[in-house]
Amino acid sequence: SKLHEAIEEKSERKSKIFKNNLPAFSLTYPEDLIELKPNPMIFPSKKPVFIASKSPGFDLLIFVYKSTKYRLEKAAQRIAKRIKHRASEVNIISNEPITLKDGTSAYESVIEFKSAGIFKAKSIHLVVIKYDHRIRISIFTNANYFNDNLRDILHSLEFD
Repeated sequence: SKLHEAIEEKSERKSKIFKNNLPAFSLTYPEDLIELKPNPMIFPSKKPVFIASKSPGFDLLIFVYKSTKYRLEKAAQRIAKRIKHRASEVNIISNEPITLKDGTSAYESVIEFKSAGIFKAKSIHLVVIKYDHRIRISIFTNANYFNDNLRDILHSLEFD
């Protein structure tokens, strides 16, 4: 726990900004995350526009889809369905509408599951439709490291 707090304190001090061109938005994330290229074996068709990771078991993914016909309130069920392909005991803990700083409507969900059949994990997701695109920001982490501060990353989403 103390090690995680030290990592969290360090990551709160310095940050980076990811900028997407189309649609134009930015997201602030901890500087200590390592940016990765999407693995085509894991993401064969819909690859993320951004992936960053750090140990122990923390992944940040951003997906952008051209989409106008999508119900935000169903996002958690769709994400859970995808997680079930790689995990067990998948449970949606919450799925709530929120409003971003600029007034944009979004849905935020938390999903709990067992990774590799034994490791308890949690994920938090923010899904929004803006400029005829669906944007999904997901953070996956070990259940022990999950905390409300992860919402700060999701809520740093800003549209240009």
